[in-house]
Amino acid sequence: MEAGVEVTPVLRVGASGWAEGRGEDDWNSFLFFQDPDGNGWAVQEAPAPLAAR
Repeated sequence: MEAGVEVTPVLRVGASGWAEGRGEDDWNSFLFFQDPDGNGWAVQEAPAPLAAR
């Protein structure tokens, strides 16, 4: 890959642990990746823009 990073599919926490797909509950959609320096990142979907929270 020339640019960018590999990202996991969107995941949610289900009754049996992590499952693929967007969560139906607020704050329950995540993706994970590692930057070029090897740092691990988790991105969590917010239910509304910051100004609306």
